[in-house]
Amino acid sequence: MPWGISMDLTYGRYSDWIWRGSIRVRGNQYLDFGFRKDFLDKRLQVRLTGADILRTNSDYFYRGDYGGIGIDGVRTFDNRRFGAG
Repeated sequence: MPWGISMDLTYGRYSDWIWRGSIRVRGNQYLDFGFRKDFLDKRLQVRLTGADILRTNSDYFYRGDYGGIGIDGVRTFDNRRFGAG
């Protein structure tokens, strides 16, 4: 990148999985990024980071038969993170 800036970009995908043998959880994905710039002959480093920036790794949709009871729902977490350092 220009001006000596380094960039990291990470994409991940989770496949569907089974929780406790009876609940099917739908897979999801995420996108993380990071920018880094060195100053003063690499004695100072500035970073900007973000995790799950599209908020695609926050909702866990699930369905199953748990002890004879049909279950269909969503569990939501806010996995977005932004930082500077």
